[in-house]
Amino acid sequence: MKKKASLTKEEKQWFKFKEEEEVEVCGESEGSKDTWYYAKIMKQPNRKNKTKILVEYYRWMASEQGLKRHQNWVKPCSIRPLPPRVAHPVFDCYQEVDAFYNDGWKKGSIDGVHDKVSRYTVYFPLSKDKLDFGVKELRVHLSLG
Repeated sequence: MKKKASLTKEEKQWFKFKEEEEVEVCGESEGSKDTWYYAKIMKQPNRKNKTKILVEYYRWMASEQGLKRHQNWVKPCSIRPLPPRVAHPVFDCYQEVDAFYNDGWKKGSIDGVHDKVSRYTVYFPLSKDKLDFGVKELRVHLSLG
């Protein structure tokens, strides 16, 4: 009688997400490792891709004609559920935030508060950039794990 193999910690993560579920996927390239992108789960791991999940990005198109959204096989550790929405966020200097920038939510910190126009300057440590954002382009940073 064969002993049933138990799942690894990473394999157990696969079952946290269902097909068609909306999630966020962490960027894989050097310039986007601190950025999360909207996507949905398309397929669970299979024989060809035993340790990856197929996702479809909402804002990236696979072709210049824009006929089909970009899909990619990613590691389960690069996927997280959508963070909860905060109705009327208030941000303070040095607070960690995510700013919607280049089609994704990029991690930064508040570097300046412009009260009269509800604008904030955000510093991005990886790129060393400082950019201004409106309150609707910011959210509280949520670190999972």
